[in-house]
Amino acid sequence: WYVATSNNGIQRTQNFTDWYSSSSGIGTSDIRRIITSVEGSAIVMYASTANGVYRSAMLGYSWSAVNNGLASLNTSAIFSDGTILLVSTDEGVFRSENYGQSWSAVSIGASNQNVRCFLKNGSDLLAGLANTGNYLYRSTDNGLTWSPYGSGIYETNQLAKLDDKLFASSLTLMYQSTDN
Repeated sequence: WYVATSNNGIQRTQNFTDWYSSSSGIGTSDIRRIITSVEGSAIVMYASTANGVYRSAMLGYSWSAVNNGLASLNTSAIFSDGTILLVSTDEGVFRSENYGQSWSAVSIGASNQNVRCFLKNGSDLLAGLANTGNYLYRSTDNGLTWSPYGSGIYETNQLAKLDDKLFASSLTLMYQSTDN
């Protein structure tokens, strides 16, 4: 297990009793999210941090920055499906097709909104947003373009799928959809 912390970097454990630092190469102890991705036959980890995006092909034992093209290193939500990467920053969302070696900006939502989460739903990608505007966006072209999607949701902080149901949560409410 790996845990992202806001002041102790990445911690790992196998028994939930003994914890070890797993942040070698990361230039901050403020880790926002950790994800795993299957890239070909390799399992790779990505960490979004207060100091950019980091990649580990060594199960978290060592990390390398992959920030070329990011307008801001203050990152939060991160997503990978093994082919593309998406990361939200305080300067917008960025997309990579080469495992984070270079990034390009993509437009999701209004300029005052920030992306809190991503979810793969079949062949679609979903993005949950906060602040005034639409709170759920969908991409049907691997994250190149995004359109408002659905209705009745307020500030989407988390998205999840279980069987044929989608779930979204705000700070105070949980939503369920049975029609995608």
